[in-house]
Amino acid sequence: MKLKLISLILISGISISPLITRLSYSAPETTISNQEPNSANNLNWTILKSGKPPITDNWLKSWSENPKVAWNDFRSTPPKNSKNIAYTYTILDYSYLIKSLPQQKCKFIFTEISTQGLMVTFNSWAKQKNQNDQILNHEQGHFDIAQINALKLKQNMKQNLMGKNFDCANISISTDKTTRMDIIAKELTENLYQSVTKGWYAMDKKYDLESGHGFSVQGQDKWDSKLKYSLKNTN
Repeated sequence: MKLKLISLILISGISISPLITRLSYSAPETTISNQEPNSANNLNWTILKSGKPPITDNWLKSWSENPKVAWNDFRSTPPKNSKNIAYTYTILDYSYLIKSLPQQKCKFIFTEISTQGLMVTFNSWAKQKNQNDQILNHEQGHFDIAQINALKLKQNMKQNLMGKNFDCANISISTDKTTRMDIIAKELTENLYQSVTKGWYAMDKKYDLESGHGFSVQGQDKWDSKLKYSLKNTN
């Protein structure tokens, strides 16, 4: 399965200034049918013009306990030949700040890390005749799974990156210190993302299987409780 790189923001100033990088990756397609999800996704790049993540824009919905997902968040048109009932497009978004250590040749530290689950509303859709509370609750579960794994990613990054010094002096690229710092920081964070993503995909697939894509009342109830517990206890 190829990953979609939805957004990349890089803000850099002089060599002693913090860097902010925002990367987002897509989850597997959500399906409510007996068909396998389409995983043949091409790599796409969108360079956002603003340094401030457009969380308030209507094409991105940040996860929150309340309000939850609503049918008007599914803004895309269902494919004509799709047998699926709904498609919730979620991504893991993470950002970090790094700071150059003074009087060091090329060393830096991570000063801040944040992650969150996002729903891409313009890529999410639902067939109108199937829009009911049962299916909407199931779709909320996919969004919850994205948030849970965003929290796991934050845990992983904080444990492995915060409070440590990183060296960028040995990069065999003739460029400035700020660029070398960013290259190392992106490599470190992406490697940690990859360590989380397999579990994310596996959890999403297991959710659909055991909940019967939302049609198994008993299975869905078990997952509702499981997701509620994980959201509360994953910090």
